[in-house]
Amino acid sequence: MREQITFITSHSVKLYLDSDSCVLLIIDQKSTLTYAGNHQIIILSISKNLTDVSENIEEIIFKFQYGCRGFIIDTKKPSVMFEFIEEKIKHSLVRFNTRKYLIVVEEKIENYDEIFRKLPSSRYVSNLLFLVQKTAEEFQFWSPSFEGSADGIRFEQVDTWLAQNGTFLLGNDLFPDKLRDQQGRYLRMACFHYAPYTNCGGASELNEYYGTELKLVIEFTRLYNLTPKFVYNDIEEELWGALYPNWTGSGLMGRVLRDEADIAFTAFYIWEFVYHYMDLSMPYIRSGITCLVPKPKILNGWLTPLFSYKATLWILVIANFVFNVLLLFHIVSHLQKEYEFNTNKRASFILLDAFWILLKISLGQTFHGRKNSFIIIERLVLASFFLVYLILNSAYFSGLASIMTVPRYEDPIDTISSLAESNIEISGLFEDWILSIKEIKEDAYGRIVQRYTAASEKELRILSKQSNRAFFMERLPYSTYGINDFMKADVIENYHLMKEDIYWEYTEFFLRKSSELAPSFDIFILRVLQSGITSHWQRKAVYRFLDPKVQKIVTMMDDSNVNQEGAIKLKFSHIEGSFALLFIGYFLSVVSLITERLIYRT
Repeated sequence: MREQITFITSHSVKLYLDSDSCVLLIIDQKSTLTYAGNHQIIILSISKNLTDVSENIEEIIFKFQYGCRGFIIDTKKPSVMFEFIEEKIKHSLVRFNTRKYLIVVEEKIENYDEIFRKLPSSRYVSNLLFLVQKTAEEFQFWSPSFEGSADGIRFEQVDTWLAQNGTFLLGNDLFPDKLRDQQGRYLRMACFHYAPYTNCGGASELNEYYGTELKLVIEFTRLYNLTPKFVYNDIEEELWGALYPNWTGSGLMGRVLRDEADIAFTAFYIWEFVYHYMDLSMPYIRSGITCLVPKPKILNGWLTPLFSYKATLWILVIANFVFNVLLLFHIVSHLQKEYEFNTNKRASFILLDAFWILLKISLGQTFHGRKNSFIIIERLVLASFFLVYLILNSAYFSGLASIMTVPRYEDPIDTISSLAESNIEISGLFEDWILSIKEIKEDAYGRIVQRYTAASEKELRILSKQSNRAFFMERLPYSTYGINDFMKADVIENYHLMKEDIYWEYTEFFLRKSSELAPSFDIFILRVLQSGITSHWQRKAVYRFLDPKVQKIVTMMDDSNVNQEGAIKLKFSHIEGSFALLFIGYFLSVVSLITERLIYRT
């Protein structure tokens, strides 16, 4: 009899488990089951106490490069061993999304189906096959259903092995693909309302749901004939939640960790720590976290006369002026010695004369010629000075005219470094928005994290009216933005969109550890992305739940064109710098007059 069971299991391994990396045969001390075949198989004999072999099982199952995906169990209490392996799989870093079980049931275990029906892990394994001996010549294969909207599990006979003929009665597939049509099986989805990703809980029928992530999961349920069942947080404020080393959690992630949900989604990012507790899907939508920062202010009007030239050009103009003064001083001094006129005039007075002559020429003024300025070389030099400063003055006044009609702004906050150096406070709705950059050691990120504070939507609405701080938001594909409702159209024009993302991530879906749904769900994500329908889903959700006027304004915020107003009428602020120079000239003239009167009053 045992030889027949050995033959059946060996034959089943050859037919159905040959593609797996290895098969683990677990037997107890009373079992005589062996394996007759060429497949890579590991036989593990256990004692009554599982703790005695716990380390050996972990070493064999979970520390291979790929791990065994096939399990044959022939023990006195197969349910205990099955639950033990599933628990170890849940805590392992190795993934077993395609695992298969073949469990040999002894004749005296008559209620095995009832025992396995009550096991929590039975709900998550579709490839679970039982070999039940009915007679010496008849061995039946039974498998639990992996379908239907009810949470209960029913067992169905798959096939019968006839020992006399050495064949299967029906020739059915012992491990059929039960995921292709799950006949209304519940898919428990943990999510919350967060546009434009989901609007969970906001509709009564499937065709009323919106959002790039929710629509994808709904279409997945339709493809595989699943029934969506929404699971929400017991405490609404927990949102995404957290995971803890003792395998407890809160929020949406806690729901999946406690097996209260099969999948969790709502703009989850690729967080490394989650991999230890759950399965991460294929990357889905790119989401860039950026900031709405205060709009750059118009530069002070007192500095308007200086904006015609850049700093480097001002340096060249000043250097040219100094050089010209020294050149004129040298020429006049040389001519004075050559032609012997004004020989008693000091060099300091000659230098001062050269300075005032060049200053008048540079300002476009005339000056009285000297008595002995009949020498041709001096006239040519002065004429060249007039020509040079005529061109410079024309360029200056042209630039000044354009600056006075088109306003100039402060340098905008466009990069991570400029945001960090600005020292403005940063706010947002969620503390989780800085989760991805908390561990970054760069100084700029550290300063951003330090200044970030999460607040309620009501508080942020009040703060947004002050226009003195930055607010986190999401930059999404297809020229759309995830802007929270506190940022209204009446204040959005006071802000400026950063050109650079603070950081960016791909959104993910979190599934139960080693979920059998994960491989087919990943393939479905790739097909959806290939079709491009995510663009339609996203735009539809944005127009349905977010302020279209705010979206339009943010979209039109072109960082290379900070000025949104175009040409404007002249105001006093545009010319106050010119008046400042005029009054400075009056002041210096009065001081010079008084000083001269005091010095030469005698």
